[in-house]
Amino acid sequence: MRGAVCGGLLFAAICCGPAAVKKTEPALKIYALKYGESLYPAGLVNSDAPGKYVPLNWLAYLVETPSGKTLVDCGFSDAKLLKRFGIQKFKPVTRILKDLGISADKIDTIIITHTHFDHALDVDKFPNARIVLHAKEYAAPEEAALVNVLPKLKVETVSAPAVFGELSVEPVMGHTKGSLVVWLRARNTVFTGDECYFAAACRKKIPLPAGAVFSADTNRRFIENLSPQAVILTGHETALQNGRWLNGHVFLFL
Repeated sequence: MRGAVCGGLLFAAICCGPAAVKKTEPALKIYALKYGESLYPAGLVNSDAPGKYVPLNWLAYLVETPSGKTLVDCGFSDAKLLKRFGIQKFKPVTRILKDLGISADKIDTIIITHTHFDHALDVDKFPNARIVLHAKEYAAPEEAALVNVLPKLKVETVSAPAVFGELSVEPVMGHTKGSLVVWLRARNTVFTGDECYFAAACRKKIPLPAGAVFSADTNRRFIENLSPQAVILTGHETALQNGRWLNGHVFLFL
């Protein structure tokens, strides 16, 4: 009788022990890749912090799923821009990935939330990646240097919500003309790009200021409609939570 019960999936874990049930699907993993930090004008971010400047992290995200390895944004490494924005503790995203044992050619997909330099300028450093971005950002990138770069890559453009494996993209077009957010529905997690700079500000329903938006209405609507239960991961978050630092540049969400 015991053997018959253990043959049923419903009772396998109870009767036959933990080894009887196998995980057939790899766990999802999310890493924040912090390639630098700096101060930034407070008037250009959604924050209610006092003072003229606020601290920023400069982040990309690595999402590992059964479908492969995806970067949400990819950072930059231009020396002039690093100096201009006073970025400290810099390490290129490709080097951070290498420290995790992942070479640049192992990245399957890069989803570009928008084409400002810090989110997209190193996109050509990943030779095998499919590049996903909004059609408007492809046609007229915010970063002029990308005009000649993007046509040489394997680009897939979107102009409406779309699904890429376990991830989905949603055009918001508040921060820029083709700004996307990315959802990992299995974890109720949204990668906001720069539609939101700080999760705490999003929770308080603070929209982007005038100097940081293409469409204030769409940005405000996105922030106001965010579920209180959603995990918010922004492109410049300083209060990373629910995980641990593996080193000075990698935060693993648990």
